[in-house]
Order: sequence, then structure tokens, then C-alpha cells
Amino acid sequence: AWCVEYTWDEMYFENTFRHAHMNLRCMDRDGQYVEAMSYIYPEVQDYIIGMFTRLAKLGFDAVEMMYHRGVPYVLFEPPFIEAFIAKYGEDPRHLPLDDERVMKERCEVMTGFVRRLRKALDEACPERKVGLHARGQYSLYECRLCGEDMERWAREGLITAIISYPQFVREDLSGDVWQDGNPGHIDLEK
Repeated sequence: AWCVEYTWDEMYFENTFRHAHMNLRCMDRDGQYVEAMSYIYPEVQDYIIGMFTRLAKLGFDAVEMMYHRGVPYVLFEPPFIEAFIAKYGEDPRHLPLDDERVMKERCEVMTGFVRRLRKALDEACPERKVGLHARGQYSLYECRLCGEDMERWAREGLITAIISYPQFVREDLSGDVWQDGNPGHIDLEK
């Protein structure tokens, strides 16, 4: 969650990293920032990895990524848009969040982060295997919608536990939001 750091470091609902790096937040389709920080940026990943490794060094058996909080993790930031256009030839801002390609690319970003985190934990505590638990939305589908490919993380041995939380994520695209003559693509002007 981007509102709270360690209780002994920060005041409740404050975060010095976030305040110092407001330009690293997620962006909505229309280019407006939302409050969550984006994991597309290496600086954000480094910050989170630093917090987890600091906890692991205190001797905890495991640390937990609480991905049922703080959604989203990647939306439509310029690096995501550029990479998506380069790969697929179309702008992801015009596609629903549940477009398989959009979901796949968000999962790639987050899987890259979890690989880095697993490696950092192993290097920070070489004498023991620190567990890495992942708490996500209600189903594996909702997790993937948010970029959390829990099945892949488990298959690759990156995580040691999956915990589901009764939270659903949906995008309501009812109404006249579709491009004329191009169904399935969102008209941002509408």
C-alpha cells in the first residue's frame, strides 16, 4: 500500500518515497496520475525490494506481498505504452483491461519484479531460505488482471505460498465507449 511505511519510520498515511517521486505513479488511460506507484519503473521496484530485504534481515521466516491492496501496479505509463505499441502495433489505452495481451504484458512487468525480489531475498539471507508469500485477489483471473501471475510465480519457485482474498476487480465498460467501426477498442474521447 502506498500510504504507509514502517510505523517506526513514517507517520501514518505518509510515504517519503512517494512524495519525492510523484512522477512514478500509475497513469490512467487519459494520462492522469492515480495514487498508486507503478512497478514499471525500476526505482519503484528497488524501493520495494529494499523494504522486503530489510524485513528479511530481521530474521522473519517469510515476507508477504499483499497484492490485494494498492491496486493498480501498472496501468498506462509511457514505458508500458511504448513497449506495448512496439510489440503489438496498437495503443493499450484503447483496449479493455482484460484484453489478453494487456494482461500478459502487465504480468511480465510484475513477474520481472518478483524474480528480482526473490533474488534479492536469497542474496540478503544466504544462510536460509526466506519465504515469499503472495496475497492476491479472489481468483487467479483477478490476479492476472492486476498483473499477478501467481501460477507462474509458483511454477518458477519464486513464491512459497499463495493466499487469496475476497476482492474482485472489474472494469465497467458498459455504455457508448467503443470506437465506431472498431468494436472492442475504447474511444478515449467518448
